[in-house]
Amino acid sequence: MTHKFNVGLMSAVVLLCGCSSGNYNDGLNMGGTLSGTVTLDGTPLRGGRVECYADNGKYSVMADLDKAGKFTLKEPPLGACKLVVKTSHLKNHPAAMSPNTKDSKGNPGGSAGMVIPTDIGFGYTQIPEKYENLATTDQTVTVERGDTTHDIKLTK
Repeated sequence: MTHKFNVGLMSAVVLLCGCSSGNYNDGLNMGGTLSGTVTLDGTPLRGGRVECYADNGKYSVMADLDKAGKFTLKEPPLGACKLVVKTSHLKNHPAAMSPNTKDSKGNPGGSAGMVIPTDIGFGYTQIPEKYENLATTDQTVTVERGDTTHDIKLTK
């Protein structure tokens, strides 16, 4: 009798601990992504960063743009979000300033010995300041569970 009770109790504990309804929601898109391309008047940006902020201000994520203006944000906040695009940090970046200079491995930009990631775009494009500030950006998206695609279309 004791053996059957212990087996039954263990089974109940395993079921309670190992199973969930899948409704756990901490506000993040667990395992999901937000991806797309950033353009300015139809031309992809060659560098920069996208920041995604939950409307409630609790969560944010960011990702760098690649050389074709593409980005992928991992586990962005769910629901209504504001998007900030930044390029000003690249204005004086060695890779953006000197495209004819080669690093020690023959890659463009930088100086001897400087390692420049090849999966990140460093091309500087000036964009209107309103897109670089959370308080003034007009770029929004609604993030759904799983993978969401959203292109960011900036204008001068």
